[in-house]
Amino acid sequence: MRWVFLSSCLIFFYSVSFASSCEDNYNFNGPNIIILGDSFFTSEENKGDCKNLEQVISQHFNSQNVFNVAVDGGRYLIQNPKFSEFDILSKYFNYNWDVIVLGGGGNDFELCNLNQDCLVSTKQDILNKIRNFLSNAKYQDVYFIYPTQVSELAPIEWQQLIEAGGGEFLNEIYQTLASENDRHHFIDLGAEMRSDQQFWSEDGYHPSLDAYKLIPKHLK
Repeated sequence: MRWVFLSSCLIFFYSVSFASSCEDNYNFNGPNIIILGDSFFTSEENKGDCKNLEQVISQHFNSQNVFNVAVDGGRYLIQNPKFSEFDILSKYFNYNWDVIVLGGGGNDFELCNLNQDCLVSTKQDILNKIRNFLSNAKYQDVYFIYPTQVSELAPIEWQQLIEAGGGEFLNEIYQTLASENDRHHFIDLGAEMRSDQQFWSEDGYHPSLDAYKLIPKHLK
């Protein structure tokens, strides 16, 4: 009973906070949606003035109940408890979610320093951790949203990571998860984004608002 009350308070707080900062009045009784991930979902270029992923998702689902708990520098695999605040999945709080938006993995692969053995083992570890998470989470649909490519203007280390197979491994993780349940859906924005610089922020590997606006056409 205490946890139900706490969840209700959190939803009320986030909903009111979001509604008061945006001009649009979306349905207070709309779907409950949580966003879990890394800085792909919190791009600095899109913060403020409601020009962000929450606004795009809220508009599509006509819902004020969109909670973006993504964390800059977020990873799936955290070994040291001192860095637990960067654990993507630790931001989840138990609730009957209509939609979970989930993405990440780039920061995990970056730590491999292009080592192939590390990339392969990291892929499997991420896959196992997400599977375990989803087996305990409550939801109607999950959308895995993440690019498996970067812009040609991205820092060289990110371009090298993609060339070393990082993008392919990310694709395999989310494609595999999507194939295991008809409520799982993978949206790979990389191919669409790579074709036009307007979809990237100045750093070449974080999204612009135009990139976020590509997402709704892939949602139910």
